[in-house]
Amino acid sequence: INAEYMGMESKRESEEKMPLIKSEAWPKEEEQKVYSQVHELFRKRELEINKANIEYRLLEQGDVPEVRNLHLEWFPLRYEDDYYDSIGKYNHIVAIGAFYKVPHRKTKILLGAVLARVQIDDSVSDIINKRGFCFKLKRWFNCWYTPGMILYIMTIGVVDEVRRFGIGSELIAQAIYLGRSRYPACEGVALHVIEHNKAAIGFYEKKGYTNLERLENFYTIKGKHYAAFHFGMLFSKENDKEKIEQLS
Repeated sequence: INAEYMGMESKRESEEKMPLIKSEAWPKEEEQKVYSQVHELFRKRELEINKANIEYRLLEQGDVPEVRNLHLEWFPLRYEDDYYDSIGKYNHIVAIGAFYKVPHRKTKILLGAVLARVQIDDSVSDIINKRGFCFKLKRWFNCWYTPGMILYIMTIGVVDEVRRFGIGSELIAQAIYLGRSRYPACEGVALHVIEHNKAAIGFYEKKGYTNLERLENFYTIKGKHYAAFHFGMLFSKENDKEKIEQLS
């Protein structure tokens, strides 16, 4: 009995040492690996997260190495150097991180990040077409339609151990506030989600995003093609000046 008990304890300890990486963006057949050291802090219980102490700020070039590590965990796609070089350099790029101060460390730990860009495309018209005749008629009386300016969310992710803390929602809200403050003509937000990422799809549907279309073969991962859903939402509220000032 003691040997069996010891075996169970050994197995439990081994499982506790294994960081939790469960990004649904990855195809099930692909192995997910650990790159960030943040999981080790959680395993050693050096991080006891208090939601009130999570702070949000603009990402800087000094944050790029950890952003890269987390992206390797979160996403099966690989991004070029230009993608990361744009952080903090261009006004139309919105890059925000969620950070947490560990008492015995000088640096703050990155818990989540969103990278978005303000661009002009047809997402606004797609959303309007989904809203029905009355909504389109109201828009027609206001002005003749031209392709609209939107905030396109390129990537967003949160460390596994702190999901359900509302970090993803807050990152998107901060990105929207900042994007609209820089570009008041920005009319909405749009993004793509790989078809098998049920958690993300449920998240955006719950938040009121419109599922605009399903796109075949949108993503290519290691030679395999995967469909994606195109989500979008029009803005309806004024900018939150207080949050914009916090990021400036």
